[in-house]
Amino acid sequence: MSSAWAAEQQLPLQHPACGCLGSLGCLHDVSRAMGQLSPDQSDFDTRFLEVGGLDLDTVGVRPQGRLLLSPVMPVVDETGTSRGVHRPMVAVLLDQMWRSARDGITLSRSLGLPANVGTLVAPFARDEDLEALWQDRPKFLRALLGLRPSAVIGPSYSTWVGHSWLEQRYAMKRSLEVVRIFQDQGLFAIPHLAWGRRRDAEDLGDWLARNEPAVAAVDAQCVGPIFDAWLAELAWLRDQLHTRPALIVGGIRSGLRLQRIVSVWPECSFIYNGVRLAASHRQLRLRSDGRLTIVRYGRAPMGDLSLGLMPQDSQEPSPDLLYRRSLHEFERSLARCRGRSGLPPNSVLIDGDPVSPATRGQRRDGIVASISAPDRKSVGGRWHVR
Repeated sequence: MSSAWAAEQQLPLQHPACGCLGSLGCLHDVSRAMGQLSPDQSDFDTRFLEVGGLDLDTVGVRPQGRLLLSPVMPVVDETGTSRGVHRPMVAVLLDQMWRSARDGITLSRSLGLPANVGTLVAPFARDEDLEALWQDRPKFLRALLGLRPSAVIGPSYSTWVGHSWLEQRYAMKRSLEVVRIFQDQGLFAIPHLAWGRRRDAEDLGDWLARNEPAVAAVDAQCVGPIFDAWLAELAWLRDQLHTRPALIVGGIRSGLRLQRIVSVWPECSFIYNGVRLAASHRQLRLRSDGRLTIVRYGRAPMGDLSLGLMPQDSQEPSPDLLYRRSLHEFERSLARCRGRSGLPPNSVLIDGDPVSPATRGQRRDGIVASISAPDRKSVGGRWHVR
């Protein structure tokens, strides 16, 4: 067993009042939070069966087509802030996806993107929004089929600290079920990886080893103070795999954490979201000590950015310029990190076509990440004592 688990400390399952061990028969402290699964709920059996139980192996993924992942996939929207920010692949968040779906045209046309720019739908949102996707899956699927994105990441349902294993496992299973549904309808679907306890991480490693997805996703934004432990668990997960998926990581800025992720999983791509920061006339800058600082600018006189009209008579940079600056700094930082790992800063071609056992081990490494909402969300790391 890797040293990542040497100081493992599970969340206590034994309840101080009744002394139960988390069995399904005990209903103490049953939470009513959205999306949780509890045995006393009237629809427990229905919800349990609609995901095929809690065994991950009842869900499989199939080989898919090709996907070109650029090292950095910037988030774009319909505002002028991300105007002209084009890479081989760009990311579109859930709220923008719904706005584009009203146009009745493809996602690329809705955003005015060139034909050679791919689109990755990253449904990173609040828990209630993700629950709405699950409750009305046909609506979500119809929107995606109409928009025709290059790929879509499966939503990551929360594995909150303090939730029972039943609830955490239900969240994991639902995420994989959504990926299966997407694949069944011809979409390039990317599994979103998250875990709550060690047994979940072990089962997830087994699932990855058996299914060998060419690309997957992880959430790095919400790990917060448990980043060190989460990174050790991610490294452990990688070590369990002979064929490693390409990793897309979201929620990371320039700095030490970026460097450490690249050192653990060198063949990775990143989703970069600086739209809101730039729109509020702020820019992230990397200090000499590797830490980030926020530079605030005064708001420039109004200009119609949607029409390409820039604010006049002002020395202040426009939001779209701030976004391009921060994006370029992130790309330069990533290139330096990849250079230290001996890897070229080029795009990664994910070939999901079936391969023979003789060439299977030659597939490129990597993983996919996501940006998520509240920083209370748990994606691992609670097994380690710091």
